[in-house]
Amino acid sequence: MGESSERERLLSLIKDFDTAMLTSHTTSGQMRSRPMQIAGVDEDDGRIWFVTGVHSGKVEEFERDQRAAVVLQSSKCFVSITGQAYPVDDRKRLRTLWRRSWDAWFPAGPEGGEAQLIAVHPEIGEYWDASEVTGLRYAFATAKAILSGERIDSDTLDHGQVRL
Repeated sequence: MGESSERERLLSLIKDFDTAMLTSHTTSGQMRSRPMQIAGVDEDDGRIWFVTGVHSGKVEEFERDQRAAVVLQSSKCFVSITGQAYPVDDRKRLRTLWRRSWDAWFPAGPEGGEAQLIAVHPEIGEYWDASEVTGLRYAFATAKAILSGERIDSDTLDHGQVRL
């Protein structure tokens, strides 16, 4: 698969997820991951958008250290993104991405000043997708590997690594 088609594949997989683990670096330098609802994904550059509180730890952490990771997982698909994240004050984009369910955390809505966007600019993405692998095909590949004493055939999973 070419770089362009792997990039498209990665972006299409990301769009299938509603939530992700967003990893930042705390002020003491430790890594910290939090579950976050994905607000949107830009098709042109793969930028991933999240909404958080203006005074949340994430905002302070990304203002200090932009290194970020985004991890997505389902029962048959796994995606890992590394890149740079930073808070974005863009009320127009916030209104565009806004979901009514976020009113529970931000009662004044996107105009109230308490909600903040975080953008993650991906640099490298990697995926492992077994959604096309049927149970029997995977079971056969696993049994074959165990019986032969060899590793499972990597063609069993759709895997790619993309520089974004």
